[in-house]
Amino acid sequence: MTSVFFDQIRKTGKSVLISDYEGTLTPSMKDAEATCPYNGISQKLERLAALRCRVIILSNGKVNRVSEALGKNIPLEIWGLWGAERRAPEGTLKVLYPETRQKEGLTIAYNLARNLMNDDDLEITPLSVRAFFRSPYTQGSDHEAQELERQWIGLVSLHELRLMTFEGGMELRARGFDKGSIVRKILKEISEDCPCCYLGNGPSDEEAFNLLWGRGLTGLVNQEYQESSAQIWLNPPGELLKFCDDWIWSLESWEIDSRD
Repeated sequence: MTSVFFDQIRKTGKSVLISDYEGTLTPSMKDAEATCPYNGISQKLERLAALRCRVIILSNGKVNRVSEALGKNIPLEIWGLWGAERRAPEGTLKVLYPETRQKEGLTIAYNLARNLMNDDDLEITPLSVRAFFRSPYTQGSDHEAQELERQWIGLVSLHELRLMTFEGGMELRARGFDKGSIVRKILKEISEDCPCCYLGNGPSDEEAFNLLWGRGLTGLVNQEYQESSAQIWLNPPGELLKFCDDWIWSLESWEIDSRD
């Protein structure tokens, strides 16, 4: 499957890489502010960007934090806070804000969570409220956080929010600010003959995986395999770096062939 993808790149000389940041290009960590990319990944992304590859990074954090971690001088396109911030490769930054009723709903959600959990286990951003659980949790299971799930569900439709689970917790986020919405916007900007790939690490990436079905390559980047609609599995950091090397080689091959 990857061989077909890289053959397309060698033929066209163009490509698009869309990658989740936290847990995909970095080890999985609870504190998003502390995450750093795998050793060597910044250099791979820099080389890809230099070879006509449009490199797009999606993050739940601020654009500046991701830019500093990967390298400020690398011409990457970074979508921060799930699309609230968008930085172009040349550094131009655009900012979007949630609607008033979404802000109100998130404030209510945070206060509800504080009645049930410790502040240390909560994280609030302009777009979301995240709850981190100290023991494994799956949506709808018999768990101490089940009451929080019930209360948050009541806010979803009234305040245009979206309830999601992730590894180790649950999140309530303003609708329209998520990976699926970002990927839809990006795909509208890409010609259908341009090879593109999406890399993610878990359940929150499934919508993006499905959006690229029949359009590009999708890869699950995780040290443990899990059920996924992604087409390939990459065990980081080794297999992730090797995948980037193969991509780089494909673009370099096109450059050599185009000179003949």
